[in-house]
Amino acid sequence: MAGGYGTDALEMVAVATAAVTASSPVEICNIALLMIGAEAITDLGDSTDRARVCNAMWQTVLEDEITLHRWKCCRKRAELALEADAPAFGWSYQFALPTDCLRVLDMYPATTEHEIEDGKLLTDNSSAKIVYLYRNETVAKYSSGLKSTLAARMAAHIAMPLTKKKAVVDAAWAAYWSVVSQAIAADGQQGTPEVLEDRTLVDARL
Repeated sequence: MAGGYGTDALEMVAVATAAVTASSPVEICNIALLMIGAEAITDLGDSTDRARVCNAMWQTVLEDEITLHRWKCCRKRAELALEADAPAFGWSYQFALPTDCLRVLDMYPATTEHEIEDGKLLTDNSSAKIVYLYRNETVAKYSSGLKSTLAARMAAHIAMPLTKKKAVVDAAWAAYWSVVSQAIAADGQQGTPEVLEDRTLVDARL
């Protein structure tokens, strides 16, 4: 990448695909650094500006990215335990969500009405089975698409504090959108295709 920092989105996309071999947060961050033309780090606890910026961004980027999409490598199923106390009003029962839950995707039966409030699932059903996205921090378990997507998104987030160049930031975000669209398409091809309902009105209650 000429001039020390990459500005070409297509080149960044090509670099991001190298993330498929990453097995740790540091390796994903180093791919992100490579995408913007910065030097690699050896540990997120390093005293360099690059490590400090990556360390500050990593957890937020990870949780945001897992939550935004229905990544199959970050899904779990659980039957929730009924809590003794019922909601004050509006619903008949409440269940505590798993501590690693970032987002509830589905509740079974699928027609069951519910909402999420303060770490609880509220419903009129006396039982609750869910599929949810969890805080998967084991990079080795990620799909190649999620690894590439995280590297591209990290590059977009660290570009401004490390390069101070809008052109690099814009190229990094363009690369991210290209990478994530391909990754989501590939992720959706695993197993029986999902039929997703439009939950705009349902989610508006949350």
